[in-house]
Amino acid sequence: MNRISPLLFLATFSIGCGISEEKFIEQYAEAYCEWLDGCGKLSEQFGTMDTCITNREIFADENLSPESCNYDKVSAKQCIKDLEDNESCDVTAPLPESCEDIAGCNGDTGQ
Repeated sequence: MNRISPLLFLATFSIGCGISEEKFIEQYAEAYCEWLDGCGKLSEQFGTMDTCITNREIFADENLSPESCNYDKVSAKQCIKDLEDNESCDVTAPLPESCEDIAGCNGDTGQ
């Protein structure tokens, strides 16, 4: 039983941890652009990987984690996972709900 306890603790701890806002912005951009590239739609949407990453970093910073809202690092981690697990290539579909839950103000930035 003593051997299982540390493993259970580590598993629970790693699931519950999130990622910092700065890392989220970088990882979100990479995950989104990799998904788009995997769908064969990168060039028609952004042209290059660098352009896509820059665009998605700005989008994530301004729309998914605006300064005027509380940042939810657990939802941010789930958002990255949901993007990486996305098998649909519908670029018009909304972002996963976990991505919308990152800003604690539910899209209301007070502006």
